[in-house]
Amino acid sequence: MISSKALSSNPPSHARSSRYLPWLIFLGALTFRLIFLIEYSRSPFFDTPILDSKNYLEIAVAMANGEPRGELHSIRSPFYPIFLYYLIRLPHEVNYYFIRLVQVAIGSVSCVLLYFIALRLFPRRVSVLAAILMAAYEPFIFFDNQILAECLAVFFNLSSILFLLKSRDACVQRRSFILFSGALLGLSAVTRPNILIFVVPALFFLKTTPLPVRQWIKSSCLYIAGVAVPILPITLDNYFHTHDFILISSSMGINFYIGNNPLATGIGNDSGEIRNNSMKMFQDAQRAAERDSGRSLSEKEVSRYWTGRTFRYIQEDPIHFVKNLIKKFCLFWGAYEPADNCDNDFFKTLNPYLRWNPFIWGNLLPFAIIGVWFFRKDPRPLFLPLSFIAVYLFSTMLLFLTDRYRLPAVPFLLVLSSAGILGLKDLFVENRRSFFAHCICVAALLWVVRIQGPSHTFASSYFNLGIIHDHHNRRGLADEAFRKAIEENPRYIVLYREFLEEKKSLASLPPRH
Repeated sequence: MISSKALSSNPPSHARSSRYLPWLIFLGALTFRLIFLIEYSRSPFFDTPILDSKNYLEIAVAMANGEPRGELHSIRSPFYPIFLYYLIRLPHEVNYYFIRLVQVAIGSVSCVLLYFIALRLFPRRVSVLAAILMAAYEPFIFFDNQILAECLAVFFNLSSILFLLKSRDACVQRRSFILFSGALLGLSAVTRPNILIFVVPALFFLKTTPLPVRQWIKSSCLYIAGVAVPILPITLDNYFHTHDFILISSSMGINFYIGNNPLATGIGNDSGEIRNNSMKMFQDAQRAAERDSGRSLSEKEVSRYWTGRTFRYIQEDPIHFVKNLIKKFCLFWGAYEPADNCDNDFFKTLNPYLRWNPFIWGNLLPFAIIGVWFFRKDPRPLFLPLSFIAVYLFSTMLLFLTDRYRLPAVPFLLVLSSAGILGLKDLFVENRRSFFAHCICVAALLWVVRIQGPSHTFASSYFNLGIIHDHHNRRGLADEAFRKAIEENPRYIVLYREFLEEKKSLASLPPRH
């Protein structure tokens, strides 16, 4: 078993590691992702972005053309569209291969970052296995190839934590590493704001370093200043355009309501009056808020309206609210992967490379739980992984769960899974009876996390596929995809009629010159 002695010694095992190992991890991760990229390039989804991906690109293209970001200026967290803007400017076009190649490279670097993070907390073999698992983890391979912000968020999170760990080294300029760690967390926040919750455990982690209280206060202030550096320009830009103080984005209120309302299921938009469609969702939210308020509202006022409406629901039906929280807690720890923009399970039906990949949340979570058990006698290395997972658990319970919103917590789950797998390997050698007892526990956990989740259909994916085929004038394929969507979920007949009406109204507009 992985012993406490191995942890406490954890000396320069990283100094003795092969200089080539990080490169091998990078190349292995890159290979996995490029194989999927080649297969994915044949998909109709490859060069026709939808929902959030489409909106991110529209904002980036508008910026490249010198146009304003348009209505609902502060709804989107801005860093990912800015990132896309530069990826459009470099080749002077929207090159879907180029965008994905850059993201694939960033995702592969993230695997190396996880290796170095785990190396500072656990024995070397745990760090190697964690990096291998991240390189082969199926949802990472999938989402690194999507035009979505998760790839950047994971990269910034891991970079921030690595700098935070390096700040404990006696031979480094501690203040610089603390500042850089905060700045990288700030970049993650302007990509996905919910990571700001991690500031609290990060400050507590700084306190665990043997420092005088005054020095810890200075370090904490420096870390917070670093976090503020990327956020302040965004806040000022929001104020310039909206004349309201909006820290990063104004979507918190509507997302809070989507996750907590009388019809909420915990896995997406089921509020009834708001369409489950990217910018249309925010337009519906603004329209409903202005209708109830009887006047025009700013983006901040719309967010405040939905926040207030959520709290009224909590006051009126606290039992339903608590049940919904418990449901979201269970969903977070379950094998179910709720989709929103891109349904990973749908693509598995089209792509055998994804279908036969066993490295998914539900298969690795039981080993992570066993890994925590193995380190129960010396839990010090567990603080950062568990606190990071707790941050995303809390934000999920506060809002709602989708597979990509849970994704940033996965690297630390993989570290714990590696500890569990290697702990079982050691038990097999040292104590066969204990090994089989632990295997029974793993099998039981594998069953528990697979307890039936919400019913899952591919209606949304078929509907999006129909829109893509229609966009390319493949009418027969479009009709077939729409038919399958309605068969899987009859409520999609309403969305189909709205699509036809919108298409008809667009066709009636005079041509643009």
